[in-house]
Amino acid sequence: MSSATPKPMQPVWTTTDIFLAILTVLTLGFLFPALWASRRGHSAWVLLAILLGSLAMYRTHTMWLAITWGAAMGIARGMAPKTPSMDAFTADTLPKVDDTILKSATVQPTWKFYLGKFTTAQNLTQQRDWMAGRLRGHWDSYQEFQELVDGISERASSTDAEVQLLNVDDCTLREARKGPRITQRTGTSGGRPYIGTKVGPALIGVSGKSKFESTSVTAPVEDILTDIDEGQVIVTTRTISFIGEKFTRNAKFSDIAAWHGEDSFIRIGARNRQNVWVAEFASQPSMWAVAAVLAASDDFDKRVLDQSSKQSAEEIKTAIDAAIKAHNEEFKRAYLEAYEQLEQSNDQLRLLHAQFPTKVADPGPRQVPQI
Repeated sequence: MSSATPKPMQPVWTTTDIFLAILTVLTLGFLFPALWASRRGHSAWVLLAILLGSLAMYRTHTMWLAITWGAAMGIARGMAPKTPSMDAFTADTLPKVDDTILKSATVQPTWKFYLGKFTTAQNLTQQRDWMAGRLRGHWDSYQEFQELVDGISERASSTDAEVQLLNVDDCTLREARKGPRITQRTGTSGGRPYIGTKVGPALIGVSGKSKFESTSVTAPVEDILTDIDEGQVIVTTRTISFIGEKFTRNAKFSDIAAWHGEDSFIRIGARNRQNVWVAEFASQPSMWAVAAVLAASDDFDKRVLDQSSKQSAEEIKTAIDAAIKAHNEEFKRAYLEAYEQLEQSNDQLRLLHAQFPTKVADPGPRQVPQI
């Protein structure tokens, strides 16, 4: 008597199985290409190996697949490329796009965008927006500088008396102060041993006298630049002064041995003081304006910006205007360089728009800033 071989049971796909399968396919279709396009090939292959391994155990280890998928998502998110610095992305890693490349660009299928250009477009957009924000901040600083220096050359050259040119609020006076001293103590102790007799659970007896010897050594420390007061900086045709709530500092231009401006700081080294004092301004344009006046005073022997000395009104006005112009030219150079980097990102986005017009927005034609 023969018996029929039973047919194997076909696997039944539950709703959970279908959902996890869709998530796995989406992960393979998007996360792996995104990691690969972001130049993280090793991470992409690790992610792919994890997902393929989980697929092999899919029918018997559904919960393992869910855990693996969540871990893979976390790995991909943690390793996602961050927004690059201003010059690190376009200048070093992407070829320059010119009009010839743009004109020869053809529309590409959408799958190529997700396979290799999705992360690139995302990075370029983030970088472009970041640089555009910085450029707006630079332009606002330029406008503030123009307001601060407006008319100071005319005020300085109009009289032979000392007149005020600038009054800047929200300043901080900083000077070198001794840092906290560091003292180390070392010592030795000693005494005669305990002498006694055990009576039951206790010891009865006496101990010898003990002594302790210590040595203190204070190490020298460096001076630390310390905030000591807040107030305003006043610049006239002859002096620069800090007027604070507790302290004042004053230096005639003729007594300044050296000065240096950087970021939002002005460092003043006067011949009649042993210590250098530093004025910190709330904004860079305030420092630029003060530096322009100090630079103009360097053009004259007596370092005076009014007609009390031998220089004429025209010479004073020319010196101040030249110092202001030097700041404007430096700003223009830095602004145009930063704008060109912004346009490099836009050029890449224009190329991607030509290839994938429905996925990447057109940044518009190139423009030259009028400054």
